[in-house]
Amino acid sequence: METTPQTVREALAKLWELPPIPVERRLAALERFWQQVCLVPPLEIGQFPWAQVQRGIEALARSAPHCSEPENIEKPGVLALILAGNTPLLAWPVLHYSVLLGIPVFIKQSRDETVWTRHFVETLAGIDPEVAAFLHLDFFPGEDPRTQTLVQNADAVIAYGNDETMVALREATPETTPFQGFGHATSVGLWTGKDAFTEFNDSLILTVASSFGVGLDCLTYSQAGCLSLQALFVENSCLEYLIEFLKDDGMPRATEALGVLMPSKIGEILRIREARDLAFMGGCEVIGDPELRWTIIVHKESCVLPKPTGFGVLHLIPLGDLAVFGEFLGLAKGRLSSIGVSGELSKELRVAIEAEGVSRICRAGEMQTPPLDWRNGGVDLQAWLAKSLTS
Repeated sequence: METTPQTVREALAKLWELPPIPVERRLAALERFWQQVCLVPPLEIGQFPWAQVQRGIEALARSAPHCSEPENIEKPGVLALILAGNTPLLAWPVLHYSVLLGIPVFIKQSRDETVWTRHFVETLAGIDPEVAAFLHLDFFPGEDPRTQTLVQNADAVIAYGNDETMVALREATPETTPFQGFGHATSVGLWTGKDAFTEFNDSLILTVASSFGVGLDCLTYSQAGCLSLQALFVENSCLEYLIEFLKDDGMPRATEALGVLMPSKIGEILRIREARDLAFMGGCEVIGDPELRWTIIVHKESCVLPKPTGFGVLHLIPLGDLAVFGEFLGLAKGRLSSIGVSGELSKELRVAIEAEGVSRICRAGEMQTPPLDWRNGGVDLQAWLAKSLTS
């Protein structure tokens, strides 16, 4: 049956009327869920290879036992969860905490990505159908009367998408309804190079591992999410060495490990070729996989962070002092989700990173695999849900 504004209201009403489930049962269902969901992919994979998504799921599962302290909510309201389609696991932390707290959720999936949120719900339904009944799946366009009906009748709203979408949804949502929007954000890396290029084997191994980590951070999910590595700020003295490590090992090995394929859509191919051509004409060194699976653009001098291209295009930007990287963020200033650090993180550099208000600091290779409780935009999801949906 096709969803209409009326059926949206009816689904919200059914969610509101669901009887509560004891917290012990919800916890047991979540425990079994995280044990099971890492092992078997869904029959339909969609646009994201299992090798990439599995890394993210395993990171969430490892953190789940530490993120499962429920709070007592007598009769929670219904959450509207509106998703974007650029990455597969956007919904999973929200759904984990909603099940943990016994919060019913109406999930509006993106038509561009319906596989992985459905996988969460269907896996949970195979473990405990009554617990999974608290998660209602649907999908329809964002600019649609059904979306307006949803946000106007839910008790709280969490939404993911571009900035324009966040503005439109906030305007459509009643002022008294708690609203949390996650719009555009980006992520960068810092390569300090401390002790990275010595004769000692341990340092060499660490450097090779870091270059592989940079490749993983860049190439996962076609570089389309807020945690995707777009550029690497590098200490001047390390640049030439780093280029060799990335082109000979880091990017090719990550490409193989993640199952990255040559772009098949003409629009993607044109964007990559255009980025390469413009960079070359601008005096940059351009190093690329012949099948367009990855591209390294090496800037000769310090410059403002370029606009992201996506599809594995990584900018290397040299700096004399990494602690001033904030001066080169441009439009990304105040919109950093994650910073991946390779090498030594000095006290001075940590202070500089924290001054930018970044949501997450991690090692290279971990940017795309955050734990359940990472504070996207500085938001504590469990605390926000508990406060916003307490009757």
